[in-house]
Amino acid sequence: FSRVAQLHSYRGDESVEWAGRRVDLNGVSKDPSWRMRLIWEAHEINFHAELIALDTLLVQKPAWLEIHRWEREALVSSIWGPPSSAVTVIPDEAIGAPAFHWGSCAQTETPDALALQTLHNFTKVLKRWPDCPEQVVQAAGAADISHSTGDELQALAVQFYVRTFVKHYSRLPVPP
Repeated sequence: FSRVAQLHSYRGDESVEWAGRRVDLNGVSKDPSWRMRLIWEAHEINFHAELIALDTLLVQKPAWLEIHRWEREALVSSIWGPPSSAVTVIPDEAIGAPAFHWGSCAQTETPDALALQTLHNFTKVLKRWPDCPEQVVQAAGAADISHSTGDELQALAVQFYVRTFVKHYSRLPVPP
């Protein structure tokens, strides 16, 4: 990495600055919040990369111009929130606690707006995939998703995503 990407070789005694704090290996080993954050980041980055790779495999065509690829990658990255572009595969390190984008869409008094928006963006991506369930395609075309049907739609969309991922990669995807 040091020759190609100009990254330093790993040294266990070196500290780095991340999310506005200085941390070293010893600090990470003693602070459970750092370990939680690193695990969350690893899962998020893997989920983002796997979703983009699967979408590229299923939707993009060799004849597409670069602008079409960027537009599609921006649509996919809208699943994990703004800003959405091809460069937002890596989660924003400036955020405090990571936002949980998946949850119950049918909370009794106050529906989870972030979960509904995430689900709606997810359906917009899935609708172009082969064999996408009709309910998902209809939800993608709707102005928004009703909190009364959100949990059922989320289960259907996730089942379709997992089934499609396993079909093409012969393993389970990393969960977001």
